[in-house]
This record gives sequence, C-alpha cells and structure tokens, in this order.
Amino acid sequence: GGSTSAMAKRFAPKGALRKALLGNLWDVFEITETTTANVASLVSTLSGIVEKPDELDKDTAAGSLAFLESALRSTLAADLGVSSSTSALTAGALSDLFQVRTVFNASASESLRYAANATKILRLVSAAQLDGAIAGGVGQALSGDLVYMFSYRSTVAAMKESPVTVAI
Repeated sequence: GGSTSAMAKRFAPKGALRKALLGNLWDVFEITETTTANVASLVSTLSGIVEKPDELDKDTAAGSLAFLESALRSTLAADLGVSSSTSALTAGALSDLFQVRTVFNASASESLRYAANATKILRLVSAAQLDGAIAGGVGQALSGDLVYMFSYRSTVAAMKESPVTVAI
C-alpha cells in the first residue's frame, strides 16, 4: 500500500529523488504561464535540484540543461527578458552542472554535445538579458562560480564613434 511507497521514497537514493524532482519540475513548467516571476521561480527550483553535483546522474544533469534551455526559450517566445535573479540562478545552475563528471569530462565524447547545450543556454540568457534593451550601449553580466559572461548591445552608429582595431 501507500505506506510502503512512502517508505521507499523516504529511503531512496538522493540521486533518484533529484531525478524525480526534475520530472515534477517539467510537469509544473508545462502548466505554468510564462512570466518573468514564474520563470525565476522555476529556475530557482532547478537550482536547488542541481546544487549537489555529486548526487546527479547523467540523465538528470542532461535533463537539467534541457530544462534551462526550454525555460529561457519560453521567455524569448513570450518577448520577456529575464530578471537579474534568473540570470544569477542560471549561472549558478550551470556552474553546478559543469561539475557533474559523467556529463562534462575530457574522456567522454558526449561531453561535446552537453557543452553545445551549455553554449545554447548562454546564448539564450544573453538574448533574454538584452531583450527590450535600448541599443547604443547596454551591457549585462552573468556570473557564477564557473561562469562569467558579459553581454553587450550596441548600434553601428555608436560603433562609428569608436574606432575598432583588430590585431591579426
């Protein structure tokens, strides 16, 4: 009955619980309206799920990367930017995920695919950070333990005012 199931969940390995939590988060994402606050809440929950990289298996880590990508795509599709907390939580989650050895390591050929996913996430968060920003000199930082990126938007007219030198 129910008590056996409850006991099994109570003593399940932590990795299995994190995997189940990620599955539940996907379910919540599917029925949640895309707003800046809701995406921040969802990414905050994901951040809690991935905060212990040694308790994540490959599927949970890969699913977490996919979740970040989907959440950020939804903000862009809704023509929303991201809050500073969403940006910080994304950087933190990526930093944690970069420490999952079964996903990011030099000896696994799949690591290249996961690195490409992480690059997509960085591009999406950059686009979301700059969404609606007035061109001509807007910059936003993204910073976590293992992630630092600065996104900047300018116009061609503004660039004409400053010479650009390219060293070859």
